[in-house]
Amino acid sequence: SGAAATLEASKEGLTLNAMQGSASIVASESIKLAANKGEASLSGAGVSVTSSADFSAVALGEATIRSGSDKPVTIEAGNEGGSVSIEAGLSDSGKAAGSVTIIGGEGMDKASGGGSVTVEGGSSADGEGGKLILSGGVSESGASGSVKLGTASAEGVSASGDVEIGSGATVVGASGAVKI
Repeated sequence: SGAAATLEASKEGLTLNAMQGSASIVASESIKLAANKGEASLSGAGVSVTSSADFSAVALGEATIRSGSDKPVTIEAGNEGGSVSIEAGLSDSGKAAGSVTIIGGEGMDKASGGGSVTVEGGSSADGEGGKLILSGGVSESGASGSVKLGTASAEGVSASGDVEIGSGATVVGASGAVKI
């Protein structure tokens, strides 16, 4: 109300403009934001989407989560043992199901090294730390999936990277065994 906010309707669309302060859209049941043609966007200096129940974001095309500059992208589950699952699409058409690929950042000039990928089990204050399990997929009638662990071939006169398999040190007690 007053000069601080305007609501304008025209052939091109509906605009809610809070010239000072903030604007809220509140409903006792549901709010739908949709664009039947074109794009729907939500932007600001800081944007937050919060749900007190389940939350779903669905794209029928490609979906991208990206941060700018050197800011991290964090996907985190809540307290009380929340889990994070990243799954590729299934297939029931005879084609291969989707793959999951995790790649460190690419160094774009000679002085920039490539980004590392770290996968580790969770730490624990007093209990057992989280496990790291890498395994190939199971098949009901064919061969199970392979597990490949290695370094990329070096280009030029450089050496390729090392492969190191070991168990951690301990202050009291025996270190874990390495079984191949």
